[in-house]
Amino acid sequence: DIGRIGIGICYDMRFPEHSRVLSLLGADIVVIITNWPEGVEFTPEHTLVTRAYENNVFHIAVNRVGEERGVKFFGMSKIVDCAGTTIVEGKSYEEDILYAEINPALAREKHRVVIPGKFEADIIRDRRPEFYGVINDPLKDNSRIR
Repeated sequence: DIGRIGIGICYDMRFPEHSRVLSLLGADIVVIITNWPEGVEFTPEHTLVTRAYENNVFHIAVNRVGEERGVKFFGMSKIVDCAGTTIVEGKSYEEDILYAEINPALAREKHRVVIPGKFEADIIRDRRPEFYGVINDPLKDNSRIR
């Protein structure tokens, strides 16, 4: 069983809702096909790791390498586990193939226990969607946002 796979492309990673919706729909693994250019190296380093951790879902980012029309792509594809720990990362500016064994069942357990009975959280059950309404509302006046 390789688990249920959700797919995203590049810019989807900038929106936390993307990974959350895939998690709510039962994805065990989120695969992001990317065209990350030089200058956004923080994305696999921070954003990808955060999305994996906040949703308890494996994340795999596949980035291109090389140059096209003056834009350089840095590689650094990455596989991150449900706890936000990098399992394996590709090389910078070199083609690479990554391998990792994962257990998709770990992504199905949304109840985290750090200290039993004292520090536990269920990242799905503990959500407060009643506060999220504004996320779905179209912006009527976005003059303050730029």
